[in-house]
Amino acid sequence: MPGDRKVVLVTGGASGIGLGAVHLFAEQGAHVCMVDVSQQVSEVDKTLASEYPQASFSFHKANVADWDQLAEIFEKVYDEQGRIDIVFANAGISREISFILDEEKPSKPQLPTLEVNLIGVLNTVKLATHYIKKNEIVNEPRGASRGSIVCTSSIAALYPFPIAPIYAASKAGVVGLVRSLAAPLEKVAIQINSVAPAFIATNLGAGAENRDSFGKIILTPMSTLTRGLQQLVSDPSLSGQVAVVHGDSITLSPPPQFVDEDTGRDIDILWSSGVKPAGV
Repeated sequence: MPGDRKVVLVTGGASGIGLGAVHLFAEQGAHVCMVDVSQQVSEVDKTLASEYPQASFSFHKANVADWDQLAEIFEKVYDEQGRIDIVFANAGISREISFILDEEKPSKPQLPTLEVNLIGVLNTVKLATHYIKKNEIVNEPRGASRGSIVCTSSIAALYPFPIAPIYAASKAGVVGLVRSLAAPLEKVAIQINSVAPAFIATNLGAGAENRDSFGKIILTPMSTLTRGLQQLVSDPSLSGQVAVVHGDSITLSPPPQFVDEDTGRDIDILWSSGVKPAGV
């Protein structure tokens, strides 16, 4: 393996946004590790190697919500490749069962969407941080970096999304995680950001029953998503950013302004003093 080849791990890499990212990094000659719960992982292998002879690939079947499965894969990739440079925590599902039902007795909410979209990202980011921290710091014109983590959120994390409130909650959790981890990870020269796509024509939610609705809205091309992803991983000065990708546009969406100066000041005091308040 060439010494300067990037090692990139993509969860949910067998289809949709994840596969788009695989193509992006393969074109750059990276070693791309694809992690997916689907059997499609092995099918994708048949075309990628011939399409990108300059790259190399490894394929692993796992549920990102299962810590042990995912930890084993990260360890294996690191042992075989000697480093992990970029992690794209992308795996996600949308299995929305109506939250408000006419029931005689309330039923427990079904939360596989939350487990994959949020717990899976937490698992991925925790493991990514552990292994990227082992890299040497590279000083670049725009900043120092050991590596980069990007998480897939959604416009549903930023705006009311009444058709899928559990999905929206899971993606809002991703945004909160990314924005809150930026400062701690900056101390170890790791960047963490998020891409928040609008509606992209993938296998997620684009079934036959949704075609009429999808035909009435603006679909964002995969090329916009991958441009946003490339922007985030190639600029070490960016961290804690949420890149909204919609149509042909990429917009960095800042967090809401503090309601008053005291709120921002108090958060800064807690962070700088290392206090971990039990009531928050």
